[in-house]
Amino acid sequence: MTVFVFAALFGGVISPYDPNDMAFEMMEPPSWLHPLGTDDLGRDLLSRIIVGAQISLFVGISTVVIALVSGLGLGVLAGYLGGWVDHIIMRYIDLQWAFPNFIIAVYLVAVFGTGLANVIVAISLAFVDDFARIARGMVLSIKEEQYIAAART
Repeated sequence: MTVFVFAALFGGVISPYDPNDMAFEMMEPPSWLHPLGTDDLGRDLLSRIIVGAQISLFVGISTVVIALVSGLGLGVLAGYLGGWVDHIIMRYIDLQWAFPNFIIAVYLVAVFGTGLANVIVAISLAFVDDFARIARGMVLSIKEEQYIAAART
């Protein structure tokens, strides 16, 4: 995992070639010039893997941050306001829990269309329910604490 993160963070510096540059050395086995060889178009596989690691790390971190912020917002709102707002948000969360997150993400990508931003949004929306449920539970437990009751009187 450390190698993956290192390659993603410093990929521009350690990447030996442009990942999209085509050369005449097609389907070459690993060598000193191309440590992982080349593909059928002569592109360096190590450079392509490093760029893929950068994109994967960006998508992973972006997805978690967006899902966390959105889920915390929904969960805190539901827990704090209660009543019909809590009921509507939690029924949405229950509906989302009825389907696997992967199926929801694939459906949302099909609706939104392809592209990196749409994939990030789709995966984020698929994982909002987990964060919302946890945040709501924390808010409800904090609302019942003694110091909250004392502050209200």
